[in-house]
Amino acid sequence: MLPLLSDILSYEIEISATDRWVLIAAVAVVGATLGSFMNVVVYRSPRRMSLSRPASRCPKCEHPIRWHDNVPVFGWLMLRGRCRDCGNPIAARYPLVEGLVALVAGAIAWRAPYMVMIAPTAEEDGVYVLDGSWIVFYLLLSCVLICSALIALDGLAPPRRLILRPLAAGFLLLLIWAHLLTSPLTGSLSANAGGVAAGFLGLLVALLLSVGPCVAVLATTERARFAWAAAALGELMLVGVFVGEQRIVWIAPEAMLLYVATACLAQKWTAAGRFGWAGSLTVVTLIWLLGGDHVAVVSPSSFQAYVGRVAIAFSLMLLLAIVPVVLPRKTPAIQPPQG
Repeated sequence: MLPLLSDILSYEIEISATDRWVLIAAVAVVGATLGSFMNVVVYRSPRRMSLSRPASRCPKCEHPIRWHDNVPVFGWLMLRGRCRDCGNPIAARYPLVEGLVALVAGAIAWRAPYMVMIAPTAEEDGVYVLDGSWIVFYLLLSCVLICSALIALDGLAPPRRLILRPLAAGFLLLLIWAHLLTSPLTGSLSANAGGVAAGFLGLLVALLLSVGPCVAVLATTERARFAWAAAALGELMLVGVFVGEQRIVWIAPEAMLLYVATACLAQKWTAAGRFGWAGSLTVVTLIWLLGGDHVAVVSPSSFQAYVGRVAIAFSLMLLLAIVPVVLPRKTPAIQPPQG
């Protein structure tokens, strides 16, 4: 039988191999529903609009969307991408975001730790041990990063509240689920304090490493540069809290490398510049979530001393930040929409 919500939020639950796939599908459905809400967040949050009022409506005729037309992905398909009332097209981005978040949520559920077969027999298909709290914790991080990347793709600076509230939620969840984040530097602390301390260390290291993207953003952004720099700082600090100081030292440089690559590509294809820091950090973090630590390409973790790892990561971030600064710019790196 599938576990109840109280079981999902526990440290370890046992689930059959068959129900494991049912659970993954159920988490994917939850992800699609979250994706529908994220479409609202992406549009309204940077414009300081309420997320609950008014209800979802057609942007052309402003007629409220019926509940059965608002079913993630399928509602758009059933309407053939057009408003039921005025017939105007509805952007394909809405179902694409819902489908993307559904895939990410399902992949996180599939990738969750402790999903290992135990005591298989000829009569049974095996039993898996699942850490449901890991799914909730990193699904929250993924949704926030995707929202931030989509807002940046629209040419708007992600608002501070989009980052600060999940950051505070991350510390609260680490207080409840301290096992999700550990650090050799906090081994002497109590169980609950250890998780929060590990998250705080990740935040401090991320704060140091954020000098790289902040310098690049301040030097290459024409409008609202401080808002964009604050967003870059907050996004990296958020990831630091959720992944800890041991992983942020290679996630941040890899994100910076991808950011520089897109800045170079923007010299030939201007639209690539809209991918930005938020998109780069989101992609690298999702790759880590789904691939684990072995996917690191630029990894200072080979250095024995932790101070050396941070120093190498910091140096890489600053060196890479120089590239977007010296690149010629035919147009502003970020061009917010008018009106």
